[in-house]
Amino acid sequence: MTEYLYAIWFAVALGCLIIEINIMTIYLIALAIGAAAGGVVSLMGSDFATQSSIAGIVTILASIGCFYLRRSLRSKNDRQNNQLDMGQRVVVKADAIAQDGSAKVKYRGADWTAYTVDAIAKPGIYTIEKLDGSRIVLGKYLGAEVANNTEQKAQ
Repeated sequence: MTEYLYAIWFAVALGCLIIEINIMTIYLIALAIGAAAGGVVSLMGSDFATQSSIAGIVTILASIGCFYLRRSLRSKNDRQNNQLDMGQRVVVKADAIAQDGSAKVKYRGADWTAYTVDAIAKPGIYTIEKLDGSRIVLGKYLGAEVANNTEQKAQ
């Protein structure tokens, strides 16, 4: 059994890569790299404790690398997505304003929670300053009469 342990390590690495391709998280790549390192150490004739230790250390280092890689990729994509939404208009209706000053608005066919940075939202049309996760940060207030005209045209 121990003479074919390297095959088990490489099978685990291959399994992690197959699952990674299907679910698209970057962290299973770290497990695959660690399992492959365990397989390499097994081929060199080390005992199981050494193989497991090396696999664990390599997996931890690869996970840290994946964390920083994913964070850098995500921030680039978030900046691009926010640039598409900046300057777009949303309508804040009077009955959609919550007591905490936030409001529910329709944007891109979905309900979003919107808030202003410095004040309580009031009914009217706003521009989008940026997206903060799943919330919209409202920018410039364009006025209430424009909102009323928009609502009348929609009816």
